[in-house]
Amino acid sequence: METKNNNIKSVSKAIKIIEVIVKHNHGISLSQLANELGMARSTVHGLVSTLLDNGYVAQDNNTGYYELGNKLYEVGNAVANKWTEKKIAREYINYLGEKFKETVHMSKLSEGQVLYIDKYESTQSIRIETEIGVLLPAYCTGVGKVLMAYLSLNEVQFIMKKHPLIKYTDNTITNLDKLRSELNKIKEHGYAIDNQEYMIGLYCIAVPIFNHHNEVIAALSISAHISRINEQYTNKIINELLKVSKEISLKLGSTYYE
Repeated sequence: METKNNNIKSVSKAIKIIEVIVKHNHGISLSQLANELGMARSTVHGLVSTLLDNGYVAQDNNTGYYELGNKLYEVGNAVANKWTEKKIAREYINYLGEKFKETVHMSKLSEGQVLYIDKYESTQSIRIETEIGVLLPAYCTGVGKVLMAYLSLNEVQFIMKKHPLIKYTDNTITNLDKLRSELNKIKEHGYAIDNQEYMIGLYCIAVPIFNHHNEVIAALSISAHISRINEQYTNKIINELLKVSKEISLKLGSTYYE
């Protein structure tokens, strides 16, 4: 029996355009879009114009480059606001941020990368600059490693095939066996540490959040500049994060900590 393919090609192409634009923080030209997508310039122009008219794509008046439109921000917020874990975690994110005066993030895995879905901005003079909605590598970030630690080996290998281990700093793990060992330790201890693995100066501690099926659905982290890190401070953050992780997970119906 044949399976009918109901995909509408023009819609698929429009989605691919958005996926390419999101990777370019400073926008992208029409020619670059066509080259990256392997489509005719005229085809891309027609699709982009439609997205532009509907607010899903915007165009910089000075450069002419295309970037994401406000409509996507509205849609993204509507989706994010439905996440139960985000609603429950909000008060805890504020609590951690006010207690430590450091940047607090909540993240999920998306297509093998880390998607930042909520944040408390540090009030320290030296801050970690990040944005909600940004996608970062999973293997070299605290939240990413803690999310990967609870995946199966096959799932981890799939992510690594899709997102090869690129060296961002001298501390980045670029060996798959070493990464597996790191993930095992994270699962054993219940938290992950990113010691300048993605960015020099960035130190991050992350913990998992479990749902009612005892699956890890999100991660919570505190990021600080390396200049403020010492053993006593690190232990204090770890203990508080583990406490908060347990409280959020219990409210989501998890029995993982029982």
